[in-house]
Amino acid sequence: DRAIRKYLVDILKELGRKQILMIGRHISDSRWYVVRNIITILGESGSEEALPYMEKVTDHKQLQIRQEVVKGLINIGGKKAAVLLTRFVNDPDFDVQLSAIRGLTVVHGAGRTEAKALTDFLENRPVKKKENTLTIEIIKVLAKIGDRDAAEFLKRYLRIRWWRARAPQAELKAMAEPAIEEIKRRVGDAGRAS
Repeated sequence: DRAIRKYLVDILKELGRKQILMIGRHISDSRWYVVRNIITILGESGSEEALPYMEKVTDHKQLQIRQEVVKGLINIGGKKAAVLLTRFVNDPDFDVQLSAIRGLTVVHGAGRTEAKALTDFLENRPVKKKENTLTIEIIKVLAKIGDRDAAEFLKRYLRIRWWRARAPQAELKAMAEPAIEEIKRRVGDAGRAS
């Protein structure tokens, strides 16, 4: 019964804040929905103690589990969670990728390492209309967490190549210019401005 299951999960969320080890031991259960519920509880605990358990299922074949891991990592936050979020940039599911990328803008602790993972992802990414959604989201994230290397990387989008479709290139250029300026402003004042 879904209603009873939700009620039990809500109770476990309250208890789970102090019982990470006990709950985390069940992360390898063969029932995907049990694992998803465990991840939900661990994620809502907000505790970094939950991260090793969540890391074990970052490449789980069940989509719902990966989605829940991303939500949990965003909720927990911190440098370790940010590093784990970058693993989902290459996820086979577009929505998981997008959630993880957007999550990096709100997770405290995301910085140079995560920016490098994002630029590595973009390195050989084609500039095409259907590919631009993730590229644009990454540019937005780099504006918030990127460093000088990220700003230098983004300059590749400022040049329009005549042999490629113009509209997708112009779209990325329009995103890259303010992102570069934002990085320069933020790096210039050593991150003091909000």
